[in-house]
Amino acid sequence: LIKDSSGVERVRMGKLNATQYGISGSDANGNLLFKLGEAGNEIAGWEIAEGVIQYDNFSGSVALTATSQSLMIWTGSIDYTRPKVVLGKLPTSGDASTDRYGFAVFEGTVDADITDDSTYNVLITRDKAKLAGWDLIPGNIQSDNTDGSVRLSSVSQSLTIWTGSMDEA
Repeated sequence: LIKDSSGVERVRMGKLNATQYGISGSDANGNLLFKLGEAGNEIAGWEIAEGVIQYDNFSGSVALTATSQSLMIWTGSIDYTRPKVVLGKLPTSGDASTDRYGFAVFEGTVDADITDDSTYNVLITRDKAKLAGWDLIPGNIQSDNTDGSVRLSSVSQSLTIWTGSMDEA
């Protein structure tokens, strides 16, 4: 146990509570700066656990996880089902055949799922991209809307314009 000249406990090593060992440090006001040991691992508010480094705060949170193979950002507290931004392995409904790596900006208010177009605003993967309402798929750039739609296709070497939703008939 190390105390400063005012008698405030600054560093403690050994038994931190009734059952757990480790090391911890606090500032002059007694606020936790770091802890390492059986009670958890934290440095300046960042939690460090097996496969995860994260900072969780109601005003915004970040997590880098080996488990989900991604970097996730939230506009509030951590909720792994509702991230706002994901880089890496993107959230899906759980079907392994739909797993994709890339970048996505999600609604953040509903469960994130790249197989459900209504859950994201921006998506970039190896075989699909959506940006500002435009879908970018191999060979095509298109926007499909009830008020009018457009497709530029290198596959069919054409530019097609509809007065409503896309209708191939």
